[in-house]
Amino acid sequence: MAKKQDPKGDKIKRALPFKLTDAEKARKAEQAANLNQKLAEAVEKKKEAVSHHTAGIKNLQAQISERLRCIQDGTERREVQCIEVKNYEGNVVEFWFEGKMLESRPMTADDRQTTMKIVKPGVKSIKEITKGKTRLPYKDDDGDENPIAAVHRLETSKKTATTAVDPKP
Repeated sequence: MAKKQDPKGDKIKRALPFKLTDAEKARKAEQAANLNQKLAEAVEKKKEAVSHHTAGIKNLQAQISERLRCIQDGTERREVQCIEVKNYEGNVVEFWFEGKMLESRPMTADDRQTTMKIVKPGVKSIKEITKGKTRLPYKDDDGDENPIAAVHRLETSKKTATTAVDPKP
């Protein structure tokens, strides 16, 4: 068979369509899968970089906002050791530093809650208080009444269903 001769004309480079064999299709599919994996890795790296830079940008914006707020208010918040005073008459909690009240806020229910001191200074554990017994004694070694035991005795002596310790009928 004689080979067809190409027509005469200018020689140029151009992409032309060619039919692929099954082996060429398989090789192209493998290349596409590898490129897809590289793309996924590149996208993940981009997300990490963007996240890192976004966090840095937000941090800088917060610092700028804080400085501008300080300039506008003429004050700055500093972490210092201060004295917290609960002013029950004024219904506020005050914060004192070097003899001056610098801040106050309204009292909450938690602020009004007082603590009960049931352990004397120097007592290390509940076992020392109870001396191995399962119940707290009504009086300690000095003859002082234990506040929790006193409240319990008072509540159980009422003999009503409205106390905290009596079961409801």
